Amino acid sequence: MTATRTPVCELLGIEQPIVLAPMVGVPRLAAAVSDAGALGMLTLTWSEDVGAVVRETAALTGRPFCGNLVLTEDRHRRLDQALDAGLRIVSFFMGDPSGYVQRVHDAGGIVMHTVGTAEEARRAVASGVDVIVAQGWEAGGHVWGTVATLPLVPAVVDAVAPVPVIAAGGIGDARGVAAVLALGAQAAWLRPIRSDTPTCTRSGGPTPPTARSATQPPTRGRLRAAPRSRSGRERVMSSRTSPPARPSSATNPRRR
Repeated sequence: MTATRTPVCELLGIEQPIVLAPMVGVPRLAAAVSDAGALGMLTLTWSEDVGAVVRETAALTGRPFCGNLVLTEDRHRRLDQALDAGLRIVSFFMGDPSGYVQRVHDAGGIVMHTVGTAEEARRAVASGVDVIVAQGWEAGGHVWGTVATLPLVPAVVDAVAPVPVIAAGGIGDARGVAAVLALGAQAAWLRPIRSDTPTCTRSGGPTPPTARSATQPPTRGRLRAAPRSRSGRERVMSSRTSPPARPSSATNPRRR
């Protein structure tokens, strides 16, 4: 893939506008993605020893990588451990990041925060967040908003410009990346199809596993789109275009 550098690439120190969605306990995968020129990421929310995870990842790559914290409860201790271990790009999700931003900035770090609405994006930027992640409802795993990615991205871009926006949800290939870049996002947030560690470098070697976003068919506990009742016109058009009913076996001797 030819490098497409955007301003957020410069900010994060990466060569490709691709960010790995956070995954638990995969330092080797995060390091491999970073070595390939994108931004590797792992979640630190449920790690027993956050500092050890950050140091292990740093030992595997000399490139920037990110740690993610889900703000469903107080994460100050984990954040301090990560920053003390050398982490300098931090991603927050859910909750209010305002009480954490200054600590990251004091350490010379960059703060990303995932949002589901333009208004939430404005509040995050007002608190000092450096990069906004606009997550559409198509995203897999933890889903925050109820708006689809394609309408959400330009709304968030317009709300927080010139703060860079990364698009997440429903992006499964290069066409999806191109689409969100055309809508004003500066990078795409993707998840690998399989979780085994790829061996990939910017200078050559095997390619990484096929990537997709945090997008999968809705699963139990996931937000599902409400069924939409058809209008009268749709019912009429459907009846006009539907094929005639096939005769039953009772009237069709060739059917068994």
